[in-house]
Amino acid sequence: MLSLKLTKFLVRSSSTLLTSSLLSLLTLTHFTHQSKAQEIDKTIIKNPLTISKFIDKSNNQEKQQFFKQFEDNQYLNQEKNFIFTQHNHNNNNQENDFGEPIHDNLIYHKILFDQLEYQVNDSQNIFNWDVTGWVGGDYQKFVFKTEGDVSFDDGNGEAELQLLYSKQISPYFDFQAGLRYDQLYGDKGNSRGFAVIGVEGLAPYFFEIDSALFISHQGDISARFKAEYELLLSQRLVLQPKIETNLAIQKVEEFGIGSGINNLELGLRLRYEITREFAPYIGVSWNKLFGNTAKFAEEEGESSDDLKFVTGVRLMF
Repeated sequence: MLSLKLTKFLVRSSSTLLTSSLLSLLTLTHFTHQSKAQEIDKTIIKNPLTISKFIDKSNNQEKQQFFKQFEDNQYLNQEKNFIFTQHNHNNNNQENDFGEPIHDNLIYHKILFDQLEYQVNDSQNIFNWDVTGWVGGDYQKFVFKTEGDVSFDDGNGEAELQLLYSKQISPYFDFQAGLRYDQLYGDKGNSRGFAVIGVEGLAPYFFEIDSALFISHQGDISARFKAEYELLLSQRLVLQPKIETNLAIQKVEEFGIGSGINNLELGLRLRYEITREFAPYIGVSWNKLFGNTAKFAEEEGESSDDLKFVTGVRLMF
């Protein structure tokens, strides 16, 4: 009986000891794998060239553990790279919040009817116009200019049209070149063409300048100078003085042009701007002819010293 109890005690003790041994062995294996994993990480960080040697010495389970950690690290690196990329993208979006750059190459257009007016004196009733328009950008544009007058009494008059290419040569001035065409109305009906070069812009103290040199198809040379100024009496009331003079090198009798200074024209117009685009005005215009130009006009029964009262409207589109 005693031996039977002793045998049962020994069997139970052996089972307990075996179980404890197995648990110790599993625990030791687990910590060994963790130390191996830490060793792999340290080896990779310190010297990546030793990875292949480490794999050769490891068993299959250690190799699987290594590749699993390698994939985990690779995924972590990709995630960090994605976060970094998103950060840079957000920074770029913040930089773009400053707005779009200035577009200085867009196409614009404008038409200015500077003078659409009725002129009257003791002997004549005349319709007069002076129109300028352009299309283009800040640095280059195409310009047209037309001016002239027609008498309501006998239908005599003259018209001029210029088509020009304009290029900015300084912050305030443009160089212009192109063609000009003149047409007389009435009994004569003569016409002629010119090549044109000139400069137009804003002089100091806000004087608007327009000067040009003309060479006709017959080689006749002439020139013109214009200047005007806008004096703001109030936000809507504007006084506009203007001066214009023409001169010619050669005499062209069929157009009533003498050599030298042909004329001097002074104008003074007072306008009220209902809007910037619409402004009625009143004023006076004085034109004085000189030399052979005055002689040709008197032979045609015209005055060489002419003062007119004007009324009209200024339009802008």
